[in-house]
Amino acid sequence: MMTTKRITYSRDKGFILDNMDEIDSYVKEKITYFKDFSNYIDPDSNLHLFGELLDIIEYDLKTAEIDFSPISKLVGVERLKEKRQQIIYLYNIVFILGTIYYNVFDYRDNKLKGYDSGQLEINCTADLFFEGYATFLDSKRHQSSSYGSTLIFMTMLERDMRSQIKTLYISEYLTTLERDIHYKKVKLTRKDHDLYLYLRYHYKLDSKNKSVRNYDTYSATTELCYTLLKKYKVVDPNNLFFQKIFNYNNNYLTLNQMIRSREFRTKVDKRFWKIVNLMFNPKYLNLRNNLTHGNTGYMNYYHVGVTSLLYKLYLMVNDGSFLK
Repeated sequence: MMTTKRITYSRDKGFILDNMDEIDSYVKEKITYFKDFSNYIDPDSNLHLFGELLDIIEYDLKTAEIDFSPISKLVGVERLKEKRQQIIYLYNIVFILGTIYYNVFDYRDNKLKGYDSGQLEINCTADLFFEGYATFLDSKRHQSSSYGSTLIFMTMLERDMRSQIKTLYISEYLTTLERDIHYKKVKLTRKDHDLYLYLRYHYKLDSKNKSVRNYDTYSATTELCYTLLKKYKVVDPNNLFFQKIFNYNNNYLTLNQMIRSREFRTKVDKRFWKIVNLMFNPKYLNLRNNLTHGNTGYMNYYHVGVTSLLYKLYLMVNDGSFLK
C-alpha cells in the first residue's frame, strides 16, 4: 500500500486523512486476514505486518503531504509543523496498525482463551491482566477509550519484556558457567554451588532441585545471581546493562534504556524492535512516558489503537514470538 498520504490538521477534528479510501481498503484486507485465528497467532504473519508498516512509514517520510493551512494563523503552529515525523509515526502505528488489531483481538477464536471461564491460558499476573482485558472488552462494546486497560497493558508489557530478556541471558550464562565447571574445572564454594543449583532449577535448566537452601526468588534471581555470575567471570562487571537488569546496587533498567541497548536488539526480531523503538523512544512517539505522565496535546495517547497494539505486543512477548 504505497500511496501518498494527504493529511489535513484542524483544531476541531485533529488529523484528517483526505484520501482515506485507499488506506481503508488495505486496513480492511488485513482485518479480514487476521480474523483467522491461525493468522492472528502466527508469529511470522504478525512480524510480516510490522515489516509492511515499517516500509509504509519509510515511504511516507519521503512523500506524505500535511496541510496546516486551516490553522496557519494559530500562534505556535510552527512548533507543530516540526512534528511531521511524529505525525507520520502516529498515523501508521496507532491509526493503521492499532486499528487492525482492535478489530480482531476479540473476534471468535482470537478472544483470549479461558476468559469466559475465568481460567486464563497465559503466563501472567492473572488478576491484573484479567481486569485489563475485561475492561478493554467492555470499552469496545461501549465504543469508548479504556484508560485503565491501556496503563495495565503498558505496565505488563514493560515488566515482562524486561523479564524475558533477563531470563534469556541468565539461561545463557548459567549454561556457560556449567561448561566452565565441567571443562575448565572451575570450583564453586558450597554456598555458591547451592545457589547455582537453585537457579538452574528455577530457570528450567535442570528438572531436579538439589539445592539445600530456601531462597527468596526475587533476591536469588537479581543481586545474588548477578554476584554469582560476576564472581566466576561469566558476566562483564563493567556492563551497565547487566547491572541494571539484575537491579544490582539498586540500579534499575528503564524501558527506553533497554530498547536502545545492543543487548536487547541482538535478541529480538528486527521488525519488532523497530516498532517498539518508534513507539517508546523519546525521540519518536515517547508513548510510555506520555501515558504514565498523563501528557496531552495533538495526540490522543489513550486512543483504542494504542490499547490494542499494547495488548498484542504483550501477547507476543508472553509467548516469546518477539525473539529472534
